[in-house]
Amino acid sequence: MIQFSVVYNYKNKLRKNGTGLIQIRAYSKGKCNYFSTNIYVTPFQWSKKLNQVILKSILQQLEIETVTVYFASLE
Repeated sequence: MIQFSVVYNYKNKLRKNGTGLIQIRAYSKGKCNYFSTNIYVTPFQWSKKLNQVILKSILQQLEIETVTVYFASLE
């Protein structure tokens, strides 16, 4: 039986832009393998308690960026 879990920033190394990698951890017959999702999020966007991405924070960030671009285009 293979057991899967989602892991954030397994190596405790953030990129220069402050984001960490989300990986899939697979257990099988006492061995553990990690697979990259190629998805990077900030620590603020990750819930340690729920072990998942907090979508609300991503949507808030997109909203802020959209408003910033909008007001910049008005100038």
